[in-house]
Amino acid sequence: MQNQMLERTFMQLGMSPYETRAYVALVTEGRLKASEIGKVAKIPQSKIYSVLELLSMKELIETSPGFPKEYRAISPMNAAEKLILAKEKKINELKKDVKDSLSKISTSVQKPTMKEGEIWTVYGKEAFPIKGLELLEKAKKSFILCTMHFTTNPDLEAGFKKAIKRGIDCRVIGTVEKNTVNNVRGYIKMGFQAKHLKHEFPRFAIIDNRFVIFRISRPEYGVYTSIWIESVSLAKIFTELFERLWIESKDVETLVKRYKK
Repeated sequence: MQNQMLERTFMQLGMSPYETRAYVALVTEGRLKASEIGKVAKIPQSKIYSVLELLSMKELIETSPGFPKEYRAISPMNAAEKLILAKEKKINELKKDVKDSLSKISTSVQKPTMKEGEIWTVYGKEAFPIKGLELLEKAKKSFILCTMHFTTNPDLEAGFKKAIKRGIDCRVIGTVEKNTVNNVRGYIKMGFQAKHLKHEFPRFAIIDNRFVIFRISRPEYGVYTSIWIESVSLAKIFTELFERLWIESKDVETLVKRYKK
């Protein structure tokens, strides 16, 4: 059972079947020679040395200087951390390469347009902030937002700061609680007017009294649907709702002071 769990874990971290079996053999058996590893892990002798060389390059095993050489594994926890760090490094390099590549062609790519009254939908938990950021880039006057937990992320924060720097009037309503107070402070620091309301209100955003985006969700089923539309009339309805909630809401400064940093 233990061996199966170790093999499953390290396969998930990207190791090949031969690498995984050789490493697990060393974890469970201790110091072994190459021929012994091959027998325990059921790896052909013609393959074992190349497998051990790969494990050594990944710094997952140690080698004795004697002859014949003996091998031993570093601890599974340390090995997992090394593999995760290597994956994170590759992902960060990939993100940078992708951003650099796309930034060079973004000006020549036709941006999607919307027509008055058209309704579009997108699914997924992160779709709402992503679409909200896209619409925020179009803002010329105002951006108002209802969000339960004052959630944000680095991309949204960058977009908010740019909008506020352009002179966009930004307001937000959410619920100030112990686990959200740091988020609230972040919104205030960015330049938002923020208010607190303890209420189950829908999550929505309105841009320039013209674009509306709102989310319908059933978290217990993992269902998140974001809907956006360019509609002055619908924007008016949502704006009236926001203004009513704004009047009912409390200033966040007093509430924020209750929680120590």
